[in-house]
Amino acid sequence: MEDRARALEAVEINSQSTQMNAVESSICLNCRTVLKGKYCHECGQKLIKDRLTVRAVFMDVVAQITKWDSSLIRTIVTLFRHPSEVAFAYLVGQRQLYVAPVRYMIVALAVEFASTPLLKWIADQIGNVGAQVWLEQSGISYSLRFLQVFVLSTIWRFLFRNIGYNIAEMYAFGFYVFSQIIMINVIINMLAVAFPIPEISHELSIALLSVVDFVFLALAAQNFFARTWPTTITRLLLSYIAPLALLWVWIKYID
Repeated sequence: MEDRARALEAVEINSQSTQMNAVESSICLNCRTVLKGKYCHECGQKLIKDRLTVRAVFMDVVAQITKWDSSLIRTIVTLFRHPSEVAFAYLVGQRQLYVAPVRYMIVALAVEFASTPLLKWIADQIGNVGAQVWLEQSGISYSLRFLQVFVLSTIWRFLFRNIGYNIAEMYAFGFYVFSQIIMINVIINMLAVAFPIPEISHELSIALLSVVDFVFLALAAQNFFARTWPTTITRLLLSYIAPLALLWVWIKYID
């Protein structure tokens, strides 16, 4: 009887230990939330049961890079094919498919920052004078890129106010569009270096690139704001002219 009691006690202790381990393994190790599946519904961390291994570290790096690459490539390609679709997806809550708007702007600026000096050096080495002049238009201040988004998106909020987008949604659209414009500029710069182009003035290169940028912006805005082409283009032009007019008034009469 005594042996049987000891055996039952051992089984009970074993059972309690198993239950404790089961409860502990169902708790997120990051935020201590009780898990309802393989991923935490609070912070998104995956359930971790085993000790850290070299293989786990390597697989985690691969997973992060793959996830980043797939979402970045998907964002770039979709913005080329359907310029407003990425913004629509972000506004309705599909946040995993594409890179977030501000992050995409940072990526685009990093690409421009890294590629411009390299392309200038290549153009100099191969003697592509036309490309050297063309690349001079890439010297826009990076802080002005962010300013451009906030100023123009704020103006669009008033010019297209009857559509119903709030200011944050306008900013999201603006970040995606102007980030893609930066990417387009980088691609054009690469083509200018790869293929000999005629030597043109700095002013003309800026004008040509501005036309390309405005065309892409118009394509994106026409679908996003769901207005006719004349209405969309007119209001976009007003959004560009208004800050310049205010700046001119400030310089002439106030400063």
